[in-house]
Amino acid sequence: MRCNNCGWDNAPGSSVCVKCGHPLQAGGSQYQDPYQGVNVPNYQGGEAMPRPTVINAQQAEPAPRPTRIVNSADLQNPAALNATVAQTPKSCPHCGYPVVGNFTSCPNCGTSLGAAQTAIQQPVQKVAEDLGLDIAEEVKCEKCGTMVSLDFSFCPKCGERIHLPTVRAIKHKPVAPPEPPKPKCHLTIIPEEGEITEPFTNDYEGDSIILNRENTEKDNRTITSKEQAELICEDGKWYVLNHSELGSTYIEANRKMAIEPGDIIVLGDRRFKFETE
Repeated sequence: MRCNNCGWDNAPGSSVCVKCGHPLQAGGSQYQDPYQGVNVPNYQGGEAMPRPTVINAQQAEPAPRPTRIVNSADLQNPAALNATVAQTPKSCPHCGYPVVGNFTSCPNCGTSLGAAQTAIQQPVQKVAEDLGLDIAEEVKCEKCGTMVSLDFSFCPKCGERIHLPTVRAIKHKPVAPPEPPKPKCHLTIIPEEGEITEPFTNDYEGDSIILNRENTEKDNRTITSKEQAELICEDGKWYVLNHSELGSTYIEANRKMAIEPGDIIVLGDRRFKFETE
């Protein structure tokens, strides 16, 4: 059913033009030739008649006509003064609606016609695609409940203005990855022969652990209260480093152990310095 306001072909049974919102009348095509029955010299032999004006229903005020500037060269050329200035319509990049005039956005779907488009000016479907959201191609009319395409500005059944859904992007704060578990180790006190004491275990956690009298054996005066030694974990392997001023941190060599030049070896009660060439 053709609209007699804008000439748009609407689906059969539509009561309102989906492009301009003009009411439609049932019963065949409504579009009437504006010069039908009028005598115009250049049109079926009648008198001249002004061209009809089509007002866009979605624009508050009609777009201003382009102003033509006449210079001195035009005054010398009468043919140029009688020339007709015509503007070629450009199609909306989103809905294909033919736009004529100085519109900055499509009067049908609101898409910006300028070179730069912001996220607010872009159609809902385009914004949803950029955000990775799934938006239906139809929206329900709030008045009559008819499912209407997002390309339409008015409901074809009741003429209600179609309001496009709002797309909101929710930004989530980045979640820091969980920290890897800290390495753990234990030191168990071994009673000497004839010593009356219960063996107990000290638990430690971390990549670097400072050992002293407080966190090993509180009543042992041979362990310094400052820093006796340090346990270090690197690449899953544990190392011990002496911090005592007297150098009273030892390892019992009950297995094959690597030694470095400058290491001190205690044999009985005698200390020896290990060197190499």
